[in-house]
Amino acid sequence: MALRIRGDPDRVAQIVSNLLDNAIKYSPPRSAIDVSVAMVGDEAQVRVSDHGVGIPDDERGLLFAPFFRTTRTREITGTGLGLHISRKIAEQHRGRLWLDASGPGGSVFALAVPLDRRAES
Repeated sequence: MALRIRGDPDRVAQIVSNLLDNAIKYSPPRSAIDVSVAMVGDEAQVRVSDHGVGIPDDERGLLFAPFFRTTRTREITGTGLGLHISRKIAEQHRGRLWLDASGPGGSVFALAVPLDRRAES
């Protein structure tokens, strides 16, 4: 079954690419990264799960702020803009981007974008 979404495919791909890049960058080499896609109501939801460093509880509220880097990732190259830009793109598509879960064994990021119901006609 194909899911069609509303929006610019290049920009949505940019979000997914950023989530995958982060999962790779902040996880041990050769560790698994799981990606799932599901239809939930009127949305397509993509989840990217890694086995990386996780996000400290007290820093989660700042995670999508521009230039923010967690204390666990500051020594790894990056600008702190990827999640901020990705969330803005999701919002421009009437979607959402959030940290679904995180702990010492990794994180799960989720993206939801509206389905294109016109494609079903």
